[in-house]
Amino acid sequence: IIHEYTIRLANKRRHVYRVLEMTLPATGVRRALEMVNPSTGETHKEWIPPECNTVQEAINFRNAKTAAKVPGVLT
Repeated sequence: IIHEYTIRLANKRRHVYRVLEMTLPATGVRRALEMVNPSTGETHKEWIPPECNTVQEAINFRNAKTAAKVPGVLT
């Protein structure tokens, strides 16, 4: 785990977002954003560039933004 951030949802549930670093035999070191879908509760991962070191940077990359802030509460 490179970085971890917990989001508190409006319904008091919490979801943890993580930037992971993995070594894969075919491609070498890769990074992924691990997150929970608030609607289904399922955890999934999305590949991110190696320059992303924080959850904020990974979410900005995912949303094609540079200055957006990770919300403290999702509704």
